[in-house]
Amino acid sequence: MVRVDTGLYMGQMGFNGAMSGQSGQMHEDTFNVYLARALRQRRKVWREDEDAVQCERLHTLIGDKASRPDIIVQSPDSYPVVVETEWNAPADGDATSRIGKVLLRNMLPIRSAIAVGVPAEVRRWSDQEVEERLRLDGGIELRFACQMSEVSGTSASESSERPMRWPSEGWVVGDVSDLAELVEDVAAPPALLERTTLRVAEQITGYAGALSDSLDKDAASDIAHQLGQQSSEQALRLACCIWMTSWRLHYHLARVSGLREQGLKPISELRAHPDAPVTLSEVRRAWNLILRYNYKSIFLPALAALHPRLPELNGAEVLDGLARLAEEVISLRLGNSIDFAGELFPRLLDDREETAAHYTKSASAEMLAAMAVSRLSGFDWGSLDSVSGLRVADLACGTGTLLRSTYGRIRKLHDATGAGELPALHQRMMEGGLTGLDINALASHMTAAAVSSFDMATPYESSNIGSVGVSGGKTGSLELLDQQEVVDVVGEAVSTSEHLAMNGGFLSVPDASQDVVIQNPPYTRAQGGRAVFALAGLSERQRELSRKALARKVSKLRAEGNRFVNGHAGFGTHFSALADLKLREGGVFASVLPLTAAHADTWSGFREEMLARYERVTAIAFVSDLPSSISADTDIGEILVLATKRASDGESDPESSVICINLNDYPETIVESKHIAKAVESALDERHGGTIAMAGRPVGSWTRIKMLQPRFPWFPLGTRNMTLACTLAGLFAGEFRFDPENLRLPFPIPVTSLSSVLRVGESQDAIGHLRTSERSHAEGRGVFAFDPAHGNTTFTYPSMWSADSNAQRKLKVRPTHDGDPDDREGERFARVLDGKSNLVIATNYRQTSQSLAAAWVIPSALGGRQWTTLIHDEEAVKKAMAIWLNSTLGLMARVGYAQTTQRGRSAMQQGAIRDFPVPDFSGAGEAGQHARTTAEHEFARLSELELMPGSLAWNDPARHEFDKVVLAMLGIAGPAAEDAMDSVRKLWCREPSVHGGNRKVLRYLGILQ
Repeated sequence: MVRVDTGLYMGQMGFNGAMSGQSGQMHEDTFNVYLARALRQRRKVWREDEDAVQCERLHTLIGDKASRPDIIVQSPDSYPVVVETEWNAPADGDATSRIGKVLLRNMLPIRSAIAVGVPAEVRRWSDQEVEERLRLDGGIELRFACQMSEVSGTSASESSERPMRWPSEGWVVGDVSDLAELVEDVAAPPALLERTTLRVAEQITGYAGALSDSLDKDAASDIAHQLGQQSSEQALRLACCIWMTSWRLHYHLARVSGLREQGLKPISELRAHPDAPVTLSEVRRAWNLILRYNYKSIFLPALAALHPRLPELNGAEVLDGLARLAEEVISLRLGNSIDFAGELFPRLLDDREETAAHYTKSASAEMLAAMAVSRLSGFDWGSLDSVSGLRVADLACGTGTLLRSTYGRIRKLHDATGAGELPALHQRMMEGGLTGLDINALASHMTAAAVSSFDMATPYESSNIGSVGVSGGKTGSLELLDQQEVVDVVGEAVSTSEHLAMNGGFLSVPDASQDVVIQNPPYTRAQGGRAVFALAGLSERQRELSRKALARKVSKLRAEGNRFVNGHAGFGTHFSALADLKLREGGVFASVLPLTAAHADTWSGFREEMLARYERVTAIAFVSDLPSSISADTDIGEILVLATKRASDGESDPESSVICINLNDYPETIVESKHIAKAVESALDERHGGTIAMAGRPVGSWTRIKMLQPRFPWFPLGTRNMTLACTLAGLFAGEFRFDPENLRLPFPIPVTSLSSVLRVGESQDAIGHLRTSERSHAEGRGVFAFDPAHGNTTFTYPSMWSADSNAQRKLKVRPTHDGDPDDREGERFARVLDGKSNLVIATNYRQTSQSLAAAWVIPSALGGRQWTTLIHDEEAVKKAMAIWLNSTLGLMARVGYAQTTQRGRSAMQQGAIRDFPVPDFSGAGEAGQHARTTAEHEFARLSELELMPGSLAWNDPARHEFDKVVLAMLGIAGPAAEDAMDSVRKLWCREPSVHGGNRKVLRYLGILQ
């Protein structure tokens, strides 16, 4: 029987349950009773524990007998959370007063309190209407604000006196289901989570070092083999991490499962006495018992690492130390909130840089998962059969953060209906609903541990979570590009060991089988000295076998018309193709990708396929002034991409549109990320675009753009100011727009691709290499070997090879290098030499330091590493283009179109340069002639001006002169255009993609003090 103890005498209540007060109006206490009942129904653990939700109960706080919190909610293994209600605005004062108080019944401190504002009109509703509305999702719109203590030490008892409020101002809105989720999310103090993961990482590294000192090399190598690792040192760190997470599960299994009756001892009973370490034989016996019952994907690698030659004394001390560490973490009552992986992996892996593996931060994962699950349709969330039929995969799962977040979201939606059958759902999802694959054994182990921990008392026979190989011609998860299943490497390795008689298994992922594929794939690409499959311990022969195997798979895909994959773009395109193959029609594609996916020429096939195969294509960029990231330990720009796979007989989007969302900052907490996701979904109800707001303040903006062609960059991404996004769209469409002034000035000459106006010269690889570059010379890269030019250099084969932000400040520049050809008679020599020009365009322009995006070279020169030549027979065309490319409008177009993965830089590969949209200054008409004549007339004057870096265009008199000439060239000069140009410059320079978070520039702009 469900009971909500109000702590009130019935004599205090009116006839209809309302407290005495204004006649006909509900008292706040009565509303709290109904709210508590509604909350209880939203979670199974609250429904089954009569003390989980307490309402209006006296004598609950130590030293405060007169105080009566409105509602106290406590889940198992978590801290209590107080909910304080008030009519209209949230009761901040009441919530703050509860922080730091201690619960009488279990001596636990209150670390979080939620202030809830209830609409005043609810007071006039009948009891029946209030109860009915609270049972419904969206029945009553509530206002929330949280007060959370800042934990200052490493234990829960250490906290500051001043709680942190979220949001800092205003409030967020939601219903009872949102309140239930908020209660769970704030139960664990975020600062305590962060400090705990850091400390665990340090201790695991220490234990691994101690183990390494006592273990012979052969045993260490064998442990590495058992875990599918090439490096012994890395394997021991991974082994310690596996053992620690296994101890955490062991602790809970010995408490809540039938294993206790079958002989599983708690950790304390594995010790002869409290100060003695556990023995290795006892550990093996206990974990083999668990393994026969359940959790093979977790305890298989844990047992595999318990090598027979592990020193008994030192091994026992390390195992015992990790067990005590696990018990200490459990005592902090962090529940299922803690995610060690994001902190541990950067410290445990040797080959993280080589594999370009980026582990998703928890807040980012929750946001992507929430938006992905919200797209699922056709499921009855209250039906076990319907929900358990879901299939969710992460084919580059890392430590399982994305899979864990997605599964957790599904569980909450099922549980919130009140009809949820969580144990049965858990068994079905673990055995068939969830797929997680990674090349790292620790990663797949932690993924299995993370999703298993949602319901540790429920057994499952097998799982589709495991590690996949990359040696001997294998390609990891990418084996599935042309297969339906792949071998579980750890299971295979363990099956060959003498001390474990376990059979390796297959991990099955049929084509068109998944409802959601969510992933943060590796970005590995063969560039900058990095080769694909360059993993620690792999021989060059093994790498070559894997590269050839992958090339065969890609060739087959291309032959079938698949345009996703581009080897120059990296594995992100391969995993996108894999997700597409495995998704059913109506399935949801959800991925973290590098910002290059939105802009780079090498990703154009990906963009084309997304528009051809998917609907509601949505890309989300984060445009914070200061560096931050979606993934841990990366300094590259990233985006979230979501899309719904179109039915095979469905029509392509006739408008080829993409929803581009720019958020002002990355979410810092899980709480914030979920509410930003809600704000985004709410804003997308509008048709064309607008502001995204949360807690009464803007957190971003969005627009729906029609692509000029399917391969075109998703140019609004990375532009925070929506006015500028509209101006940018106008530049590509051939007009100067400024919406605040309702300005529309069409260009009298068409906008076309750069290669339609001028011929684009040869690439760096074709031209040559620096003589000092032994690697390039040995490979015979290009025609010329170049030496730096000096003041007295007499040029033979001049080149604009490099950029010099100090010397290259005026439009006219000298070549930076002179070349020596390897063959003056060859065809390559003639072709490269034919690419000489006075005009060059920067291939990798740094707005924060470089003044020139294009330069006029005297004498005419070849291109190089930092510059590409633009060739035309008529000098006036080249001069007009040089002025345009260095104007603010030209720079805007470049930054919007080019790759801005590295903050403050806009890079364009050769193909992107050719397709770059520019005004056609070569046109034969009167407008084209006017542009060329104006350029010829002004060029000499502009060439004498010294330009500041592009990010300072707003305060650069020389750049202003370029802008005036451009408006004159286009025939749109005038006071209105010049005033708009002044406003555009100021707005544009404040864009994070322009200033790049450069602190000197930020101070100059007044953004930083």
